[in-house]
Amino acid sequence: MIGRLTLSQPSFSRISELMYARSGVALRPQKNAMVVSRLTPVLRELNMDSFEGYLGYLDNHWEDKDIVDRFVNAITTNRTEFFRDKNQYRALAKELRSLRDSDHNASKLIRIWSAACSTGEEAYSIAMVGREIFSADEFGRLRILASDIDTEVLTNASAGIFKSHQLNPIPRRWLKSGFGSPDPNDPLRRTIHPDLRKMIVFRRINLVTDEFRFRKPVDIVFLCNVMIYFDIKTQDLILEKIRRILRPDGLLFVGHAESSAVSRHGFLHLGNNAFRRTGDLERIEV
Repeated sequence: MIGRLTLSQPSFSRISELMYARSGVALRPQKNAMVVSRLTPVLRELNMDSFEGYLGYLDNHWEDKDIVDRFVNAITTNRTEFFRDKNQYRALAKELRSLRDSDHNASKLIRIWSAACSTGEEAYSIAMVGREIFSADEFGRLRILASDIDTEVLTNASAGIFKSHQLNPIPRRWLKSGFGSPDPNDPLRRTIHPDLRKMIVFRRINLVTDEFRFRKPVDIVFLCNVMIYFDIKTQDLILEKIRRILRPDGLLFVGHAESSAVSRHGFLHLGNNAFRRTGDLERIEV
């Protein structure tokens, strides 16, 4: 059996460089213990007894997507919950009512992007709000893209299966309509309702290295609690890419600690970590 692993400073620095190059995530020196705990299972799977050996393995397989994804997935932080910031979902409901009632937007599709969706709670929360705002005939106007860099959490998100304790933040009126009956083989597990699942497309998107290719401007973007893991240079890169694909007057939601970064990029702060895009729409990919 492989004993307890330790991570030297040079190896930690190299892991930080690789993680930054692949994902834009900046690992601070105090994250050494976290990296050890998250990568140790990967090394055990590979029957490796040192991080130096693992780094050599990565260097030799850097073009292998599955191997590199496993590395990034292991280190990436995935913390989320349903209706994490209730004020933001109130603001979302208000915006959706405005879009629904606008004569100009009467038949227009409404595009929403959950840009760091993790295991899917945010995207499904958005869908629940949308289903309450729009009638059954109008519900098809909503299009939700949910993305993440971590392929493992995207698989879980797409399945839409949650433990009962994860459902605690969900308003009671949505629990019955949002989920199917408890699993008879596991009564503590619930599956998202098919009507909600089918309106969401899950896709892997790397916010740093990928181009954002949308045929039409996006109306609302949720980018919550992900920029805190990036340095200022990477934050600016991502926010400029977001601004280019967000329609004029579109909404951007971010986390509590991320407001100062957004204000530098042509967004008007509305409160509750909600921002409205200002300025003309730039050309987007067709």
